[in-house]
Amino acid sequence: MANTRTVLKFRRHREGRTNYHKRLEMLKSRRVRLVARVSNRHIVVQFIEYVPQGDHVLFGCSSAKLVRLGWKGAGGNIPAAYLTGLLAACLVRKNLSTKEPLILDAGQARLGKGNKVYAVVKGIIDGGLAIAHSPDNFPDEKRLTGQHIQKYAEQLKKNNPEKYKTLFSEYLTNACAPETIATHVAEIKKKILADAKN
Repeated sequence: MANTRTVLKFRRHREGRTNYHKRLEMLKSRRVRLVARVSNRHIVVQFIEYVPQGDHVLFGCSSAKLVRLGWKGAGGNIPAAYLTGLLAACLVRKNLSTKEPLILDAGQARLGKGNKVYAVVKGIIDGGLAIAHSPDNFPDEKRLTGQHIQKYAEQLKKNNPEKYKTLFSEYLTNACAPETIATHVAEIKKKILADAKN
């Protein structure tokens, strides 16, 4: 009888949480990784370097920090992703020792054109950091500034007030009219850039 041995793959590989071949290629570059993780409620951005003991987080930032600047919109949409990337870049820029371009680590996320991860990358670039990218993948300016949300809110408020109240309850609870979100995004962006100069 043949002696067969089963090689068990790493748990994170079995769970579909880590692509070890992709990770190895990133580690071989020896560049700081921009790790962007998105959910429906939050955006998390981390700057990570690899050391022999494992990953070392140099700096982390989430969309929750936008609230301290007066952000009243949702924490997991495209404008929040852009502003979180911008804030993270402005906060870390002076303390990041490497001059090499960052490398994007999106994990197992599927990177579709114009999604939240690329909104984070656009914010990172606008914040003054270099990262390998293709501008074709970025969301257009209207989505980064929330004009698509604003337009939809205006239509919904007119045609279906009840759905408007339900869908934008978080905005309304925070006293932020979703039909003025583009102006609000511009205000927060201005605050981030002003704080970066001080």
